[in-house]
Amino acid sequence: QASNVYASDTQYYDITRGVKRFVSYTGSYRGPIIDTNPLPAVGCPNYRLFDGSMSTNCITDAQIQAEINSVAAARHLRTGLGAEYFVFTPRGLATCDDASALKHGGCYDPLNFDGYCAYHSASNTSPAAVLYAVMPYAAIHGCSSDQSPNANPADSVLNSVSHEHNETITDPLGNGWGDSAGNENGDKCAAAFGTPLGATASGEFNQVINGHDYWLQEEWSNRTHSCVARNTFPQPSVTFTELPANPVHAIAVNFTANAHDSDDTTLSYRWTFPNGTVSTLPNPVYTFQTAGLKQVTLVVTDLHGDQTRTVQAITVT
Repeated sequence: QASNVYASDTQYYDITRGVKRFVSYTGSYRGPIIDTNPLPAVGCPNYRLFDGSMSTNCITDAQIQAEINSVAAARHLRTGLGAEYFVFTPRGLATCDDASALKHGGCYDPLNFDGYCAYHSASNTSPAAVLYAVMPYAAIHGCSSDQSPNANPADSVLNSVSHEHNETITDPLGNGWGDSAGNENGDKCAAAFGTPLGATASGEFNQVINGHDYWLQEEWSNRTHSCVARNTFPQPSVTFTELPANPVHAIAVNFTANAHDSDDTTLSYRWTFPNGTVSTLPNPVYTFQTAGLKQVTLVVTDLHGDQTRTVQAITVT
């Protein structure tokens, strides 16, 4: 949505066979999985965290990948570019790139060991890549967002989630968007939060998403050459109609897009129909094969990547 920090992601694009394709995404939370398997054998040495405590265990990225792949396979979970697994680790559990990372950098805790607060990656296993993000306890100096509108250490973790999720959207496999220094869109704005929208009894917030208050870092916008908390540019206005208005299965239906944008005259269209058929025509024809309640989605994008998604449920007799 243009109103939150994810809004700038849609301006990024790739070019395939000469056609520019902007990022388009939807997000849905599929629920938690509590991994009850015991921790694997120690994969890296325990070390002292910046808050003065000693880690209670240390696991490597390879061990994390193995567990994610195991759980996904056992539960027949979705893989590929359309799904990401966030691994939340408890306070005191350390993670490192590998067993020797303490010597050269690459362990949880950014103020020691040339480390990190969180990271995202992908395990390229057959038949599809598994996208994942490792989310250690973030309410420590160097990782804390320094505001807690919900009076919970999870506020800092959610800031890390937003950082890694935005980077995954724009750079899922490590070969997507990055600047000349190797920074992703989240890295460029890691300490930028912008102007608060308000405050609760326990801290300031700069985002209101689904009626809830959050304090989340801004993301880089190539269009404004700055860090932004939302998209303030005009978005396309979109509706669509179908004829006949009461579709019957096995009979062709004419769809018509009604779209305009106050700062762009050229718009692109992407329709998605119930059987997975995709059309880029402004006014496509589609035949529903069966009766029932069907969902049709239209995404309209302007030349800057601003886009509006419209979903309509259609009763087919």
